[in-house]
Amino acid sequence: MIALAAALGILRPASAQDTPPAPPEGAPPAPPAAPAESDDGMTGNMEFFIGQAYLTDYFAPVDEPASFGFEIDFAPKKSPVHVALGMNFAGETKSVTGTYFGETGKVGAGFVEFSAGFVWLPVRKSFVRPYIGGGVVR
Repeated sequence: MIALAAALGILRPASAQDTPPAPPEGAPPAPPAAPAESDDGMTGNMEFFIGQAYLTDYFAPVDEPASFGFEIDFAPKKSPVHVALGMNFAGETKSVTGTYFGETGKVGAGFVEFSAGFVWLPVRKSFVRPYIGGGVVR
C-alpha cells in the first residue's frame, strides 16, 4: 500500500531540495521543524471479495457471473478518513442453442468495475470495525 501511495504522490522520497540550507557560522541552531503528516506513517487495509453477481434478465443466460474483487484504503495514521480504491471482475460463459446478441454456441460476458471514494473508519482497533463509505463506480 505504501508503494501505491508513493505512486499516487502521497508519499515522496526526500530530495536535496527538501534539506534546509545550513545556518551561517556562529548563528544559533534553528528550532526543529514540525513533523510532516507522512512522518507519522501510513495505514490502510486490503479486502478481497469472492462471490456472484446477479444481473437483470436482459443478460440471460449469462446473468449470474462469478465475481472476484479487491479494495484498498489508505491514509495517514491519525486520519479516520481513508482514500479507497477498488476493482471487481465478473464473468460467465454458457452454451446456448438460440441466438444471444447475434451469437450461437458458446457465449460469454465479462465485466470490470473500478471504484474510488472515501471511507470513514470511526473504530480503529477492534475485531469488528464499522465504516461509512461513498464514491463512484465505473
